[in-house]
Amino acid sequence: MGTAVGDVWTVDELIKIRDRMQEFGLTFYAIENFDPCHWDDILFDGPKKLEQLEVVKNIIRNVGKAGIPVFGYNFSLAGVAGRVIENKARGGAQTVGLSGINEDILEPMPDNMAWNMKINNHSAGYRPETTTEQLWERLTWFLNHIIPVAEEAGVRLAAPDDPPLEFVRGQPRLVNQPHLYQKLLDIKPSKSNALEFCLGTIAEMSEGNVYEAVQQYASQDAMAYVHLGTLKVCHTIMKPSLMRAILTC
Repeated sequence: MGTAVGDVWTVDELIKIRDRMQEFGLTFYAIENFDPCHWDDILFDGPKKLEQLEVVKNIIRNVGKAGIPVFGYNFSLAGVAGRVIENKARGGAQTVGLSGINEDILEPMPDNMAWNMKINNHSAGYRPETTTEQLWERLTWFLNHIIPVAEEAGVRLAAPDDPPLEFVRGQPRLVNQPHLYQKLLDIKPSKSNALEFCLGTIAEMSEGNVYEAVQQYASQDAMAYVHLGTLKVCHTIMKPSLMRAILTC
């Protein structure tokens, strides 16, 4: 469990990182995630959500001014849970997997946490349970306010979800089935409302088909970027037809 920091990257800091990467022939294409303390009241509908919204807007503007085209964000209450590290990749290489339902996934969230990080060191109890409907309402509020800012900044916001479970630590997940990505896109149709497409997560969802999902969202140019990792053996999923569909987006 980590502790949220709260510092906001300035435009100058981002440009320095971008320029340093360019010296090595790399492109600073995307950043992933706000710090939990930047937007925990947005996620949990707390009293400071309007104040935090301005912080998030400033981050997006800074990213745009630095010429970074994509910002990945995970609109998740409990964050990633159930991770295990094992030597099960090709050649016995170390890899990350999902352990399934365990104590880490079932344990209630302390009220000083967002995602799997501490916002502060003072806990008086647990987070109240949120319904799935409430979480979608919060996302809708967020997108309606932040997408116009992202459009103006020239930034694509890209949403993933991981792990593909219905609930983690008593809190709902947004996109635990492939068709729910369409629901997210339809809230605020825009080039700036896009997906971080994690193939490993989608391949493990209990419904749908990863090939059909790739074709559906690639045809809409909805994938801002793709995570090629998978919990399944890599060569069983990375077929030419799948890669061709990805490359069309």
